[in-house]
Amino acid sequence: MKAAILGTGSWGTAFGRHLANTWSQVTLWGIESDQIQSINSQHTNPAFFGDLTLPNNLDATDDLATCLDGADAVFVVLPSQVVRSVAQHIRIVAPNSTAPVISLSKGFELSSLKRLSTVLEEEINGDGDRQHRPIGVLLGPSHAEEVVRGMPTAVVLAGTGTGWHDWQPHLS
Repeated sequence: MKAAILGTGSWGTAFGRHLANTWSQVTLWGIESDQIQSINSQHTNPAFFGDLTLPNNLDATDDLATCLDGADAVFVVLPSQVVRSVAQHIRIVAPNSTAPVISLSKGFELSSLKRLSTVLEEEINGDGDRQHRPIGVLLGPSHAEEVVRGMPTAVVLAGTGTGWHDWQPHLS
């Protein structure tokens, strides 16, 4: 399975390292060229985790279309203030994808005080002119520093529609 993770920060990198244990390909999307280069060439993200080695099946890109291409799931791990604009780009570069979009971002949209799952629903499925994509949320009392080191934690996956229980084994 291929995971597209939007965000190369601490939480995106930690979650990507976790998924790389069971998913065949994990691609992080980001805008910081130094982070992308380090992830791809040295298998590290020193801005957040020093020399902690990342798996070989985890890579990074600054091209959103490349990251989303063939993804079985899209994980949004971005600052709340950019979720809407990135969701608009998801809709443009992957208009026919039916892969679920799962938010790991924390907080609310500052301008509207809407939940980020609502923002994703509005921008990705909004006007009903295309196939509905499942929108979910994966949150819990977890810290990136602990997850990246494989320490136990608990999170909850919830989403619109049916079939979310089928995803639990893919996230463990």
